[in-house]
Amino acid sequence: MNDTLYEFAAAVGAFGVAAGEALRDMLNKIGEAGKPVIKSFNDLYNELAAALGNEAVKKRLRQQSIRDRRQQLERSRKRQQLLEQNRDKPNNWKRLHGLPAARKKRYRK
Repeated sequence: MNDTLYEFAAAVGAFGVAAGEALRDMLNKIGEAGKPVIKSFNDLYNELAAALGNEAVKKRLRQQSIRDRRQQLERSRKRQQLLEQNRDKPNNWKRLHGLPAARKKRYRK
């Protein structure tokens, strides 16, 4: 009697864990799918409030555009750095392996 009760409790526990994991996965998927919709409504609200003269929203939109431009500049700089590093493959290999990446030596005759 005790063994069957223990087996029943273990089976119910395993079912509960599996159901909880499935529910968590579904909620995560719903949350990920809803993020773009929420962002678009938030953007629409901010634009409308700024058009109606809400100073706090205007300030937030200005700061957001400044932050977006700054992030775009940082991405551009990183891209340019990677392009420059990839032009010199031997130096790139040395840098990746922790060796001093000296530029080409000019030999004098």
